Amino acid sequence: MQNSVRKMFPLAIAMLLALCGAAIAGDNADVVVSLDSATEVSGVGAGGTIEVALSASGMVGVKQIAVTISISPADAFDDAATTFAPNPAFALALPPEILGEGLIKGGAASIGVGVDGDGILGTFTLVASDSFTEDTEATITVTEVSLGPTSVSYTHLRAHETRHALVCRL
Repeated sequence: MQNSVRKMFPLAIAMLLALCGAAIAGDNADVVVSLDSATEVSGVGAGGTIEVALSASGMVGVKQIAVTISISPADAFDDAATTFAPNPAFALALPPEILGEGLIKGGAASIGVGVDGDGILGTFTLVASDSFTEDTEATITVTEVSLGPTSVSYTHLRAHETRHALVCRL
């Protein structure tokens, strides 16, 4: 029995590493995420809204999405008033999560069929803070996108790893 355990251990480790590699790379490793909103916006004052819409091309069986945005300066928008409206295919959505000052995560999941091909991921709507004026400059950056067929099998696309910076300047 001892020999059989010793022989199986390297096989188990190899299988675990292979599964981890599949979870990181996955079918969605080549997805291209793009910003559908204007990349420069002007004329927004206190209480005004900004929409940051994202889409993706090349999706394969996507049933969950999570998008993290970073806002600079952090007090430019009312984080608590931020909403995230996902693609209707992702029926289960929670309110955006405030991860820290100026760092917001939105996400959703599907209990049905996964999304294939090209489509909308979702839209963040941000409300300018009371101190925001038409002269205030702010930057909204998509820092991370996670998508995949399940909540435990997904692909992370970080801003520094994607081909294009997804930035909206105000």
